[in-house]
Amino acid sequence: MTALALGCASRKHLVGLFHAANPATDCSLERLHKWLQGRALPRSATVTEDLAAVLGSERDGTWMAGCTLEDFAAELERLFGRPAGELLAAPPFAGRGSATAAPAAAAVPQVSGNRYLCGRYACYSLAWSPYATGKLVRGALALEPGRGKAIDATYSETVFNRAIVLTGSALLAERTLNLHLLEPGGELPLFFNLFLPRPPAAVLCGVLSGVTFLGGDPEPSSCRIAAVRLPAEPALKTGVRSGYLDPDPRLLADDLTALGLPLREPGHAGGRLLEFLIADGRPNQVTAAQQAELAALLDPLHLAEPPACDEAAD
Repeated sequence: MTALALGCASRKHLVGLFHAANPATDCSLERLHKWLQGRALPRSATVTEDLAAVLGSERDGTWMAGCTLEDFAAELERLFGRPAGELLAAPPFAGRGSATAAPAAAAVPQVSGNRYLCGRYACYSLAWSPYATGKLVRGALALEPGRGKAIDATYSETVFNRAIVLTGSALLAERTLNLHLLEPGGELPLFFNLFLPRPPAAVLCGVLSGVTFLGGDPEPSSCRIAAVRLPAEPALKTGVRSGYLDPDPRLLADDLTALGLPLREPGHAGGRLLEFLIADGRPNQVTAAQQAELAALLDPLHLAEPPACDEAAD
């Protein structure tokens, strides 16, 4: 039923989802064959924990291990919208793309099934302030369960000894994760447009847009951003001092290592992350001078005296 709800085309695909949720999972292709054929049952209780992570369910492994098939089908219907009755009536999963398999679109969970996104992330992006040209900014993003099916988001960074905290909620649409955040009592918004990853959501890549917080004029700005998931007990927490970094791959690697990520090849990881962030080397910004130049060219077209009214025509 899990394979059908997730739209898996093969048993290997299903095993891959388990390994994405937990690289040390006991779910292997050989064991899965035996489990699906009824010749054996998982010996490790962690398999049901991994199953909960694969599904993005709020239920834990104990519930997964002890629930009835009917309850499990109802949980899949809640998460993915696939009717429970259809799942219960489906034939055993052969793993060859049978006619009962869910369409590809069903593989993307609804909001209620995306709690696997919740966690804390270290965010890296290009600095927008003219006082920090060429620098990177490291901020902190926390995604937490909200009311009902909502996911609450809090982003913070500290620049030039000024703490900035913005809050809002997540909107999932067309395989993207979108955050619209505001300072409590403030007016300046910040927008995150990110790819919606599969579990374990190790990194969220996308575009950050808003206006400069520190500078002569609030310039509309955008740049790439990478939000890297941190361990369960990270050194970095929302609201903890963050700030500017030099664009050096070694510094990025050292920063991630200090936050508790066991990088296998720190130099390679830092270099690829920096390559993604830098792109064309500068954030995309619109200055007040550019606005004024085009306004001087086009404003007069709307300020000319209107033609005299033709009374007869009226």
